[in-house]
Amino acid sequence: MNKKYELSAESVAFRGRRLYRIRSLRSFAKVSAGELGGFIEREINLSHNNDAWIYDNAKVYDTAQVMGNAAVRGTAQVFGHACIAQNAKIMGAAKVGGNAIIIGNARVLAFAQVRGSTIIKDDVLVRDNAVVRDHAKVQDQAIIGGGSQVSGRAIVYGTACIWEQAQVYGDAQVSGTVQVRGQAQIFGAARLTGRGLFASDQQINTLTPALSYSSESEEARSRQASSHEPPLIDWLEKKTCLDSLWQRYDLLKRGAWPIPAKKADTIIAAEGATEPGLNGRELSYPTLRAGAWPIVPKHPSK
Repeated sequence: MNKKYELSAESVAFRGRRLYRIRSLRSFAKVSAGELGGFIEREINLSHNNDAWIYDNAKVYDTAQVMGNAAVRGTAQVFGHACIAQNAKIMGAAKVGGNAIIIGNARVLAFAQVRGSTIIKDDVLVRDNAVVRDHAKVQDQAIIGGGSQVSGRAIVYGTACIWEQAQVYGDAQVSGTVQVRGQAQIFGAARLTGRGLFASDQQINTLTPALSYSSESEEARSRQASSHEPPLIDWLEKKTCLDSLWQRYDLLKRGAWPIPAKKADTIIAAEGATEPGLNGRELSYPTLRAGAWPIVPKHPSK
């Protein structure tokens, strides 16, 4: 094997281990022969193949591996059984541990932390003080930033953005161009896709097996725009940011709603509602919260 680096005489004691600074033996990529790199505990931490490299004062230890064309820079740490491969980059003061896998063109920057058995791939960006842990998966061009957290078995994909202090956990899935910000929480078996902004202190979960929020077609939005009927529920206008009134109906119909515990407008059950005694009856917040469903609201254009 044609080795590309060696362990230099410079070493540091770190968390009960001794780490050695690496020195390149040949030129490759942007690394020159004789150039010093970061620190590793043993040669298993950095592959001799391809262009993977550990720069600056970054540290890779335990049985963690950096391979392919991956790069670890700054004061970043990679430890445990983590694997950084392909063109992934770990930078700043980021920490990646556990059994985490970071591949593709994914980047973990600043003070972000990735741990557990997470998988982060494609063109994902995890930055700031964000935390991705447990068995969460983040892929495509999703962005996880601010002080947000993605945990449990949650999946974030598409170009979704989880920001600020938002949390996505449980078995929730967020995709499309959905943005979750502020202190919003998406959890349970919630499914958010399409377009939308969920912010402030909203809590979206599911009282039925699955919530699917998706953007409607241009035709549906045009139909809504031409409707002169007033919104049935004012509070949904204020509390959600879905693309059209029909989408708000869809959210209700599937049994998931961020309902504030206060008096507000009521909704009339549509004809043909299957719950006994609901036809034409006004349903207040307590009734909605008690789960008196299924209710199929009329489309606003009808």
